[in-house]
Amino acid sequence: MSKILFIIFIFISTLSFSHPHVFIKADVTVCYNETGINKLRMKYTFDKIFSNDLMQMFDKNKNKKFEASEIVQVKAKAFSNLVNFEYFVYVIQDGRKIKHKSVSGFRATINNGVVTYYFNINTNVDIGNSPTEVKIAVYDYSYYINVDVNKGNPKFEDPDDFIYVNKIIKDYKQAYYLKQIYPDCIVLDVYKL
Repeated sequence: MSKILFIIFIFISTLSFSHPHVFIKADVTVCYNETGINKLRMKYTFDKIFSNDLMQMFDKNKNKKFEASEIVQVKAKAFSNLVNFEYFVYVIQDGRKIKHKSVSGFRATINNGVVTYYFNINTNVDIGNSPTEVKIAVYDYSYYINVDVNKGNPKFEDPDDFIYVNKIIKDYKQAYYLKQIYPDCIVLDVYKL
């Protein structure tokens, strides 16, 4: 009997910690330059509950928009720490993880009670004349935050010198949260003309 109670306790404890507390809708724009993918333009739209928390903390004058000085505070106190989680963005080229060079262009907006972050992840994905596979996955491996990639994405900017095919898959190789959750992954098969 005590074994059964122990198993039930473990199961209930796991359930209480196993759900996300913040929800993000992610839009991705893949930006090219002459050598390959030079940045990912990200748009994170938060759920209304977390948006309300952000507005309570940072919209000091309660005018339902972030002023320039408030955006500085949002960036310092509610965005910059995401570097420790790779901004929830993982780029893999031909099986090799690509480190982000930097992040730029951060801004935050409020629209109808919903907060959205806009920022660029500056990458270094060189693409040559041979086909290469680039995977872009957006997720929080702790599953504290659920990130849902917009299925109409990605968008592409300045891809004229490249041929690419893209699809969105469930990536079983990047399974997380006790290997139970599989992120949506943008897969590009791309090469330079």
